Amino acid sequence: MARRPTADHSIDDIVSEFRDLAASIDELLSATGNESSDALAQLKSRAADRLKQAKATFNRVERTAVQTAKDVATKSDDYVHDNPWTSIALGTGVGLLVGLLIGRR
Repeated sequence: MARRPTADHSIDDIVSEFRDLAASIDELLSATGNESSDALAQLKSRAADRLKQAKATFNRVERTAVQTAKDVATKSDDYVHDNPWTSIALGTGVGLLVGLLIGRR
């Protein structure tokens, strides 16, 4: 089974990508008034590259999250089918607790 990145690692990747993107945009904004057009074009190119990297990171994290959700749903469905009475008891217990908590208000 291939190992997927953990959620914490993916969040760190996103934060890093956006810090880089924000730094590029800050450079671009500060350079627009006092730099030559060549330097401005170079900064725009770097900002565009970092934006592409950020989008790629978001897409990768999205795919990982969707696959994880599908895996959890499949495993939950399998558990309920393999252990129907346990699932009924758990559902009843949770429902009873929620009912008691709501009734206390």
